[in-house]
Amino acid sequence: MLLGSERGDPDEKPRKRVKIAAFQMTRSEVTVAQYMPCVQAGVCRVPRKDHPWCTWQRRQAQPQLPVNCLDWGQAQTYARWAQAALPTEAQWEYAARGAGQDILYPWGQSAPTCEHAVMKGCDKRPRPVCSKPKGHSAQGICDLAGNVWEWTADHYAPGYQTMGDQGEARRPKTSKRVRRGGCFNSAAHHLRNRNRAFYAKSKRYPLGFRLVKTGPSSEVP
Repeated sequence: MLLGSERGDPDEKPRKRVKIAAFQMTRSEVTVAQYMPCVQAGVCRVPRKDHPWCTWQRRQAQPQLPVNCLDWGQAQTYARWAQAALPTEAQWEYAARGAGQDILYPWGQSAPTCEHAVMKGCDKRPRPVCSKPKGHSAQGICDLAGNVWEWTADHYAPGYQTMGDQGEARRPKTSKRVRRGGCFNSAAHHLRNRNRAFYAKSKRYPLGFRLVKTGPSSEVP
C-alpha cells in the first residue's frame, strides 16, 4: 500500500510503499465500559473528567461512549493489559482506507456529512461508538473518521522517509505522538484518512484509542 497523499498536507508526502502484515483491529474505539475493568483491577489510571468533552464522567449513563481524555501512556497501559497494542500509523491508515483502497474516507469518496461522522457542525461532544452506520468502512469498522482523535503507536516524524518497508511504528526521540481520525469538533479536512496530526504524549483531551493484534486469526477484545 502507498501511504500518504501527494495532494495533501506537507507531512503526508512523499508517499511511502509499505507491506503490512495481517492484523485484526477492534470494530470500535475502546469504550468507557471496556476501560473500566482495567481501572477496577488497579492497572489503569482513571481518565480526566474535568472537562465537558471528557466521557468518563458519563460512564454510568452512557457506557458505550468512547473513553477519552487519556494520555498516550494510559492508552499503552490498557493495550498491554488487554494483551493487544495500539495500531501503528500504517495499520491505522490501511484500515481507514477500507483495507488499503485508494479512497479519501473510510466509507468511500463522498464528502463527510452528519450521517457519516461525529464531526464539527453536527455534534458538540463524543457520541456512543458506531452511532453513524453510513460512516463504517467496508469491513464494518466504525468511527475511523470523527468522534474522538485516536492515539497510534508511532512517535511523530514529518513525512514517511524514515518509515520502514513493513510500516513499523517509528520511535524518534520526540515527545510527540501521532493521532489520527479527527474528532467531534473536527472539520472535514481532518477526517480524511491520510490526514496526520500529533500531540505531546502527555496531552489528554479529546483523545481516545482502539486496539490491534497481529495475525489473521487474532481476536481483539
